[in-house]
Amino acid sequence: MAWPTFTPNDDHRTGSGFLLAAVEGTPLPTFTVSGGKFTNSWDAAWKQLGRTSDDGINITHGQETANYTSSQELYPFITKTTSKQTNVSFTLYDYNQFNIQVALNGGNWSVTGSGLNQMAEYKPAEPGDEQYSMLAWIGPDDDEVYIFYKVFSSAEVSMDMTRDDPRPLPLNMQCVQPLSSVDTKPYKFVSAGTKYNNS
Repeated sequence: MAWPTFTPNDDHRTGSGFLLAAVEGTPLPTFTVSGGKFTNSWDAAWKQLGRTSDDGINITHGQETANYTSSQELYPFITKTTSKQTNVSFTLYDYNQFNIQVALNGGNWSVTGSGLNQMAEYKPAEPGDEQYSMLAWIGPDDDEVYIFYKVFSSAEVSMDMTRDDPRPLPLNMQCVQPLSSVDTKPYKFVSAGTKYNNS
């Protein structure tokens, strides 16, 4: 698959895959497969978030339910799902302007000058003006992809401003219901080849 440029040029196949992010509404590729691998390219608006910790990427699906009971039965006679949650958590090791915007749900950078004479200033988004992101997780063998259509950094973001390198940036991205014009579900999983076929 033709991936966006990764700097530095580490090979994602040695780890747990990697993450791409984009502004909500960025077009998805048309997935194509050859030899059990995805072969499509991604729009340049999708940017790699960089290195993650050894814990990789954790995708958690949860739900809350309500039980309906009666005096005639010991067990609930109906269990209904009342809400669902999907979260994507990971720790980044690359700080840059794009990553900080994803972590803090938008905001604006103003940049003046260039090179060693450049100055960049970040101002966070006002409440209600935050920006949703899209996430894509690419498996290490180019044969599986998770797409999260609309995510929001929902937990406390702790930035360790120390001399340590790398400085960890732990994030928890909560899936939000996307617009119906995009999809009726908050995420989808796509696999290539026969990896997930029933035996």
